[in-house]
Amino acid sequence: MESYVYKQLHPGYSCCNVLEGEESYKRKKDLFPLATEVIVDGIINTDNLSKLNLDRKWLYEKLQELDVKSISEVFYGEVQRNGQLFIDTKNDISH
Repeated sequence: MESYVYKQLHPGYSCCNVLEGEESYKRKKDLFPLATEVIVDGIINTDNLSKLNLDRKWLYEKLQELDVKSISEVFYGEVQRNGQLFIDTKNDISH
């Protein structure tokens, strides 16, 4: 089995290398067919969460893992194809 390194962004945009085998990456990659928007300007899109068989509890747990104190801090959030939550906070946006 081949192994490889990919980049993973973390809160505050620090970056780390994660080493994984090819089969593990394929499983993560195939969780969802598309990246799906779940938060826009602090508002949760419950319809999209439901389509992914996810709920608010899952979302709040993930936000807590990312050190987000309030949903109102989030400008945009999506569940990526590999099942990870990507967020962009309002503090990250330049006006």
